[in-house]
Amino acid sequence: MAEMTSQQMAGKLLAAGFERSGPSTSALSDPIADTPMVVTLDQLRPYDHDPRKKRNPAYEDIKASIRERGLDAAPAITRRPGEDHYIIRNGGNTRLAILRELWSETKDERFFRISCLFRPWPSRGEVVMLTGHLAENELRGGLTFIERALGVEKAREFYEQESGAALSQSELARRLAADGFPVQQSHISRMNDAVRYLLPAIPTVLYGGLGRHQVERLSVMRKACMLAWERYAKGRTLVQDFDDFFQEVLSQFDTQADEFAPQRVQDELIGQMSELLGIDYDVLALDLTESESRHRALVSDPTPPSAPPALPEP
Repeated sequence: MAEMTSQQMAGKLLAAGFERSGPSTSALSDPIADTPMVVTLDQLRPYDHDPRKKRNPAYEDIKASIRERGLDAAPAITRRPGEDHYIIRNGGNTRLAILRELWSETKDERFFRISCLFRPWPSRGEVVMLTGHLAENELRGGLTFIERALGVEKAREFYEQESGAALSQSELARRLAADGFPVQQSHISRMNDAVRYLLPAIPTVLYGGLGRHQVERLSVMRKACMLAWERYAKGRTLVQDFDDFFQEVLSQFDTQADEFAPQRVQDELIGQMSELLGIDYDVLALDLTESESRHRALVSDPTPPSAPPALPEP
């Protein structure tokens, strides 16, 4: 058999049958321990499940500080197995956005080449990343209630993928606490209500910063209205169900958070229910007040025991 020329050998090596089918070079070369490294903005992406949806209220102050001093600490980065780009590991998406702005404005290399701390992709991957971002965002300026709620719902999704089973609220609270983001079980219930029933109708109000107590008031109001609807709609043929009715009325109040008035929402709900169900306004109002009082007594956070009075010194 004739010997192959060097060109023929090269052709064989480049043939489709010799193409690499294993992991990418980047995946093979990632350090297996925490390692300082310099990366460019082109290599770095924000964390795609970042719970913060609105701009950090301290954005301009952080930007001014970075412009003058650079980053105070090297951001932690990581990389999903098989991916080419790095992502921010714990918080830091705001700082990355600022670096991109400063690079665009100044073309100063110190905003383009960034000293980072590479940390290997954790064995529990996505859920560790998400809870890390939730905790970091809380420390660096806080999240709105709805941002926390969406983050917790996403964490529930990751936990259920991890365990292969649906989680109770108590188990979700336990796992969040174990991963460094403690949330009371009663708050998880309100978060779930906010995502399922309120967010589709009043996104502007919620992202504008509507707090937990206002969300709780709306949730209790909704429950009371639903019970009254079920009681008085029995045997009637109505043009819409309660969920559609509630969303339709509530969406009329999707304004700025500081202009939102729950009492106006309640008045409108009672007024329209009175017309639809043919029940006197005052009767409905009394029913709702009593139902809300009972519901609050059931779901309110337990009051911690008061400290015993100090004894006089002998």
